[in-house]
Amino acid sequence: MEPDEWFQTMVEDASDGRLIIDTKMNLFKDGTDTAMAVIDGRVDAGRFHCAWASGTFPLWDHLSVPFVYNSPIEFEQARHDPRMMEIYKASYADAGLVQIGSYGCDGNLAVWANKPIRTVEDFKGMKIRASGILPSLNMKAMGAAPITVAGPEIPEAILRGVLDAALSDRSWAFGVGVGDVTTHLNRWTFTPSFANSIVVNKEKFDSLPPDLQQILLDVGDRLSSHVNFTTAFSGALLDANIEGAGLELVFPSDAEMEKARKLCESVADEWIAIDGVGALGAEILEIAAKYRRY
Repeated sequence: MEPDEWFQTMVEDASDGRLIIDTKMNLFKDGTDTAMAVIDGRVDAGRFHCAWASGTFPLWDHLSVPFVYNSPIEFEQARHDPRMMEIYKASYADAGLVQIGSYGCDGNLAVWANKPIRTVEDFKGMKIRASGILPSLNMKAMGAAPITVAGPEIPEAILRGVLDAALSDRSWAFGVGVGDVTTHLNRWTFTPSFANSIVVNKEKFDSLPPDLQQILLDVGDRLSSHVNFTTAFSGALLDANIEGAGLELVFPSDAEMEKARKLCESVADEWIAIDGVGALGAEILEIAAKYRRY
């Protein structure tokens, strides 16, 4: 069951059928479209990848800053920090939204290519597909040439030589066939999670009785925790499935990962410099650092 369907069932059960959700998949093409549709009331609620909405709402995408977290569990803890909750509640309210859930899915843990990428030097000059502002800055900091390609077009772009590689998650990319046109899965753990937001139109939310408002908040939080913990422990199974399909898993050394971390420090500064991020973004990163284990 997909998280969207799971959420629907959880809400309807918790409200004893007083809240009925009509889930429609792929109604809008990207995160910004979904967010704007909820804001203007075309739909009452929606779920989107924050990276896909980062051009309009960059503050919401701190999970895409490389090396902020080492696992979705760290994010799960950080999102409950009182000040983190306060910042995001105010930011979403300013946009006309109420965020009722925030969870990660398998993140930028893989560079799919037709060669091993074991060192920072191996990134130099590679044409790499990255999704969103921060992943593109991430690849630029590594010396690669980030290229924007629609997700379903990645396999063809690699076959035609438009791309040398793709920075993406494991489950989704494997599902659309990226593993069919590459030989190596290079496990550079830049970001362990892509952030997803579940949001409700604020006017609609405020019109609900207080008990139904609380049910939405409680169910959204419970679903988010379930997905974050599940994502944290599903990585080994994903790697096994990918290796079983014939791809070679390549893990850079700790020394090379530390070099990458140093190179990517500038990405956090570039994110903070984006209009709409600023001091709040710097504070969010300080809060996140309190929950990073190593």
